[in-house]
Amino acid sequence: MSGRVQLDCAIQIDTTAVCTVESESPQGYGFGEAALRLSQTFRIRPATRDGVPIEGGHVHVPVRFDVRPRGSALN
Repeated sequence: MSGRVQLDCAIQIDTTAVCTVESESPQGYGFGEAALRLSQTFRIRPATRDGVPIEGGHVHVPVRFDVRPRGSALN
């Protein structure tokens, strides 16, 4: 089964992201939880002001879980 998740992530000064699930489809199959676990590996450079990193940046991250037979190319 394939699924899609939209994450809303707050960018931290230390380059980590604190994310929440905005939407997931289909619901009830764990795609949101899987995307949140994946988000723990995100490293995103924070916005800067006068060259100094600042808190408060947000990014929306689409995550697609796609089941394909072995050897298929991604489109």
